[in-house]
Amino acid sequence: RYRTSVGGGFLQRRYLGNLGYDTRNLFGNASLALTMSRTTDLRASYRYDEGQLESGAGLVTPLTSQNLEMTGAYSRRLSLSRRLQLSAGGGGTHVRTLSANDRSPLAYWMPSGSGSLRVDLGRSWAVSGNYRRAVSVLQGVTLTAFATDAASVRIDGLIGRRIETAVSAAYSNGRSGGLNTTGRFASYGGSVQGRYALARCCAASLVYDYYDYRL
Repeated sequence: RYRTSVGGGFLQRRYLGNLGYDTRNLFGNASLALTMSRTTDLRASYRYDEGQLESGAGLVTPLTSQNLEMTGAYSRRLSLSRRLQLSAGGGGTHVRTLSANDRSPLAYWMPSGSGSLRVDLGRSWAVSGNYRRAVSVLQGVTLTAFATDAASVRIDGLIGRRIETAVSAAYSNGRSGGLNTTGRFASYGGSVQGRYALARCCAASLVYDYYDYRL
């Protein structure tokens, strides 16, 4: 009835020609899931992120966050070919960084949460939606951490036996944390994907992505 998971990693991103802000990030996470019944799960999770963002002039901004959440998941078979999957959760995130105004130490709490829904429309088609509130950084664009709300919707399925397609759309907005808000952003985007099965072992894919950011 109990499942545990522990993981971690390291990420480093460097921009050529000082065209963006370099980042380094070390993270770890752990979760404990409890199977309540055949249809219901309950999970507690913890995540720790420690990183820094560096400008081409050598200006370094640290960013540390800790997140604790509780999530419930529900899954039910609607028919032989259709299934409903639903999850929702919430918690809190503590952030430590520097103020963009005067680079003084800045620490604050913010609520976090997530939700997802997936419904099978038939044997091979499904529609899904996701929502997430968390801390994010616009990689390469700014040194500011944003409290971000993001939502997306996706539909995917098969056309015949060889062609798999997916269409998705997303929207997000955020504001810098703390009492002295120094900026906001909004973004939206979409994606169209197609994959053609050449054989049992191989496939060819084509993907188009579009993004728009307003800072």
